[in-house]
Amino acid sequence: MNKPERTGPVNEALLDGENYFVSLFTEALSHGLMSQAEADSLRAGFFTLLGKKTLDFTDGKSSSVRTEQAEALMSSVFYTASLALKSCPSVYDAIDMMKTRCAEEIYSAGRKRLETKLKTAKLYRSLVLKTMLKCDNRTYKTTLDDGIKGFFRLYDTEFGADRTVITADYPLFIPVTGLCGIEFICKYLESAYYENLFCSLFTQDGIKNVLKAVCSDPAEDVFSIFGSVLTAALNCALSGGDPVTLRVTKAGADYLAAKTAPLGVYDMRRLYSSSAEKLLSVAEVKNTAETAYVISAAGSIGAEVHRALSLNAADRVFFATCRD
Repeated sequence: MNKPERTGPVNEALLDGENYFVSLFTEALSHGLMSQAEADSLRAGFFTLLGKKTLDFTDGKSSSVRTEQAEALMSSVFYTASLALKSCPSVYDAIDMMKTRCAEEIYSAGRKRLETKLKTAKLYRSLVLKTMLKCDNRTYKTTLDDGIKGFFRLYDTEFGADRTVITADYPLFIPVTGLCGIEFICKYLESAYYENLFCSLFTQDGIKNVLKAVCSDPAEDVFSIFGSVLTAALNCALSGGDPVTLRVTKAGADYLAAKTAPLGVYDMRRLYSSSAEKLLSVAEVKNTAETAYVISAAGSIGAEVHRALSLNAADRVFFATCRD
């Protein structure tokens, strides 16, 4: 028999993904899901753990550091503990963990999760490198190669687990928000891999033509290559062309602008999402996570198309990639 789903007063939408431990601890205490005695015991346990981490940080020379450094060490400890809490089936199971497990146990469980995520991130990095597009965009290349390499070189799992340490300048079409540290990098690389996989469905020349159509300097401009390619592919399909070619004529772009002008935002999102589903089906894409990512992105493109049309800026989304 399935275990009944636990419900209660905690609003998960209000929990801070980057400071999960502290926000869940605060919610549990404010809603009476944790007694003051339980909260005090857990807090004391983490302060004891902070003392141990401080000794490790100073190579056993001191259990005292500057306030700023102590706060940074505690943030790292809480972040690591958060990984254990996030692995629980529900926030209420996570609260039970805080009530029944000591600080050291929660932290140790989080360390195991951190190491697993680190391995996963390295796997995604290797997949991203294998699927890199042959394009001259500097931000794309430097971020996904040198920038990510810098993360793994600089990331401190022991004393700075919550720090992302790089800026990840190349913009994914669906930005990674509410995460930091290894969680951010893992999600960023996973999404970059799906974007690369999708773009690999098209020819190098086709992608180059799209990039020339959407920006003045494809090598130096900072933009989402995937977003531009997906937009062109969907516009091509919706105007009656073969999306694999990425060939959108001026006549095709004008036709599509007129065809979609009467649609509301909901219908526009659905039109583009459905078109993406068909495209992925024809291309025989089997990766369900990639499929979900592309369809979600397509819906966002539909919303952007609706917004552009309402602002009389159709050329921003309906661009020609070849001559008539």
